[in-house]
Amino acid sequence: LSLHDALPISGKSVLKKLHSSHKIIPLVEDYRKAAKLQAGFLNPLLEKARLNDEHRIYPEFLQARTLIGRFASRNPNGQNMPRKGGVRDCICAPLGFRLVVGDESQIEYRMLAHQSKDPNLIKLYNENPDADVHQWVADTAKIERDSAKAIGFGMLFGLSDDRKSTRLNS
Repeated sequence: LSLHDALPISGKSVLKKLHSSHKIIPLVEDYRKAAKLQAGFLNPLLEKARLNDEHRIYPEFLQARTLIGRFASRNPNGQNMPRKGGVRDCICAPLGFRLVVGDESQIEYRMLAHQSKDPNLIKLYNENPDADVHQWVADTAKIERDSAKAIGFGMLFGLSDDRKSTRLNS
């Protein structure tokens, strides 16, 4: 009997609703997160590292390939690596070198504040240049930060109403 057979209807939204109903539900959720990290990130990174004698990964950096002008990378996509789960801990510079990380610090929202002249966003950034607009939206709307971020970027970059609703309700 597999775990899938035992929980035939066990999508993320179902498990979220059942989270506190049985002690196995959080374990299933944790297992799925770990399996997703392994299958989606760790295994592909290991395979790519095995391609050269140094066992290092050299992504491609794309300076002019995105529609919105953002810097991007692929093989692997460095921006897509999760913050949680230790995947980013695998990224290190060779001995004698340094890894440089650049962050434009919510540049899209800063540009939105400037272009729209929205008094709330302008006030937020004027009072605290390091403000986390996603957390501010989350606190204002009484939702989780991840949801606020997904919805905010979805609005900025044209996510459909159905997809915004799905992200907000997941």
